[in-house]
Amino acid sequence: MSWVVEQSDNTSAVNVNGDTITCTSTNGYGSPINVLYKDAADKNGQYFWEFDVKEADEQGGVSVGLTTNQGFQSGWALKAMKYLGNLSDGGCLLVQSFGDSISQGDKVGVLLQLTDAEMKMYLFHNNRPLGLAFHFQSPYPKPLYPVVSFSSNGKVKISRSQQIPSGLNRAALQYQGIEGDWKIVEYSQYPECVGCKFEIKQQDDSGNVYHLYAHVVNNLNCRLEHNTSKNEWKPSHVMSTMMAGPPEEMNKEAAISSLIGSIQRLDAQGQSGLVIRTNSGEQVRLERYSKAEENMTYVYLDDSTAKEKFYATDIAQEPQQICFRVDDEYRLTVEKAKHAKCNCENPSDGLSCDESAAIYLFSMRWQPVDQCLCFVLNKTLREQNNTQLHVWKLYLRLLLTALNRLPSTRITFHQDIEHERTRRLRKDHLLVFWDFTFCSLSTPLPRKLKQISFYTKTRTTFSFECRNAKFIERHSWDPSQNEYLLLPTQFQFVRYLDRRTDLEIIQVKEYDTKQPLIDFIEASNQHHRPSIPTQEISRTTYKMPSSNPNLERLIELHQPQSDINLTYQNLTTDDMSIIVEKAIIGKKCTRLFLDNNYITYECMCILVNAFPHNTTLQELYLRETGLYDVSVQLLARTLALNNCSIKALYMNRNYITDQGAGYLAEMLKTNTTLTQLHLFKNRIDKKGAQLIMNVMGQENKNLLYFGHEYYEQKKNSRLRTILHVLNCVNN
Repeated sequence: MSWVVEQSDNTSAVNVNGDTITCTSTNGYGSPINVLYKDAADKNGQYFWEFDVKEADEQGGVSVGLTTNQGFQSGWALKAMKYLGNLSDGGCLLVQSFGDSISQGDKVGVLLQLTDAEMKMYLFHNNRPLGLAFHFQSPYPKPLYPVVSFSSNGKVKISRSQQIPSGLNRAALQYQGIEGDWKIVEYSQYPECVGCKFEIKQQDDSGNVYHLYAHVVNNLNCRLEHNTSKNEWKPSHVMSTMMAGPPEEMNKEAAISSLIGSIQRLDAQGQSGLVIRTNSGEQVRLERYSKAEENMTYVYLDDSTAKEKFYATDIAQEPQQICFRVDDEYRLTVEKAKHAKCNCENPSDGLSCDESAAIYLFSMRWQPVDQCLCFVLNKTLREQNNTQLHVWKLYLRLLLTALNRLPSTRITFHQDIEHERTRRLRKDHLLVFWDFTFCSLSTPLPRKLKQISFYTKTRTTFSFECRNAKFIERHSWDPSQNEYLLLPTQFQFVRYLDRRTDLEIIQVKEYDTKQPLIDFIEASNQHHRPSIPTQEISRTTYKMPSSNPNLERLIELHQPQSDINLTYQNLTTDDMSIIVEKAIIGKKCTRLFLDNNYITYECMCILVNAFPHNTTLQELYLRETGLYDVSVQLLARTLALNNCSIKALYMNRNYITDQGAGYLAEMLKTNTTLTQLHLFKNRIDKKGAQLIMNVMGQENKNLLYFGHEYYEQKKNSRLRTILHVLNCVNN
């Protein structure tokens, strides 16, 4: 057998020696380096490969799996069934924590079963069965080949065995005593801490030294030493990453940190229970949990021209795919998806069969109603859980693609809402719908009011004026409903049409915003560019600009076209609107200091809307403002348009990860004004920093300073090398 190395500039980093592949890159890893092993699985039967990870860095960096000839591409463009602890399709995360991360010395087994009807891929990690990872119905792509991806230096040996493992079902990790993963189920003093999770790892063979890890806002850890004579535990000082966060989360973290630091006894209750007893008399009960069991496996359904049948994805290409979790609850959804395909073979409006089926499936109703796709997806959109929303990424992309092809229509619809839900609304509010809304051509308002009077006397009726409704009758499960679908949007108060004790009629109109509430992501094969994922979602209301006399007075003290310092002001969403209006537009400030405020995603939405065509703001300070990747991606997307004057961006001491660094790296490919980017004390490791460094001096020659620990380390290393060379020359 032989190895095939991807065709890219990284080919020289790979060394082949028989069945062993070694990857050593001196230029860093801006994208993975992929290597295919020419051992084809093309006939019915069982194939079992074992990947022996001889070398890997401390953070892993090695992933293995199966691909096809066409799916084998360089970097993030690889399409494969990959395992690296998580499951991915080569460029997109599918399941988090399916197993442990791959480390040096690990052995990963891949069992492939091919029949005429289906293809199954099972995984084994250090002889532990992880169970079924991928399952495709026929026809499925073949031949399939083993593939190894390196995102850091490593060495892997592959072998094919005829000894097929007998146990395929997932085996739980077997821990002894207090070791393992735990979560709090009872904490009477701090009930808000229920659900917080701990990981306890044994550090020596004696069983008397352990390490405890926890995470709330920061990563917490300490060393635990057991005094066997007293049967007591002594924790070391609790270490923390010391980042700021929302007050309620910081209070929870303080309670957890205090609990860890006061541990006196750890009493195992059988195999699945643990009781923490502290030196102050507290008792906290924990239960064992499995990280991987909290996640799901997925199947893909996609369109294919072959016999026009509906079947599992061809990983050799990137079709528009519908993705669902594989469990008993969602098997029904998969069957409904097949039904949708059969009813959308000749769609209208220029939509493809798959695009029409995406709308059809979203409009379907069945029992129980809470398992209907539209119900589950809308609930996910409202729950502000970006991890759960990632499951829907591929389906959302297909649905949004389909809806984008339909013309936008102006309609008015009426919806009655209980008074209790509208008491908090005021004229200066925006009413935000973060989920998809079904509506139809309105019943005349007088008839609507008669209908309302039959069942209640305390209602509020909204008259919604929409500009961007999508008429889906020709793609709907029930065309008789004459349905329109409204994408996530927001509405602005217009006036009260009527206002009585028992009834309010409020007219609202769709609020025009430059930034969509949900991203429209075109299908693309360019996986090496990090896509902008759908935002964290909720249904809420936020206020339009209102007054804050203290803030306005503070801004007024500053001279026009000068620095404006608004640090430690406890800024709210309302305040951000004032800052845009009074400081950025009114005072035309040149440097704006917003450090040590909590900048939410809603605040960022307001802030970035002031950037386009602004010619005075040159430096923006967002240090210790609680920024996450979701806000950074919005900021990066705005700066990528290259139509503002910001030259320096300070975002030190936030929660930005490698994903956020990827957004910033993409922004730098088109931005020509930014000369300084400060990212010290974030959660960006060398991989994320390398993404930005790869752009500097190549696609972006304007960024003169990049503030990050890894960049400084590399820069100092180069400087020491130069000095060493100069000393050698001088000597």
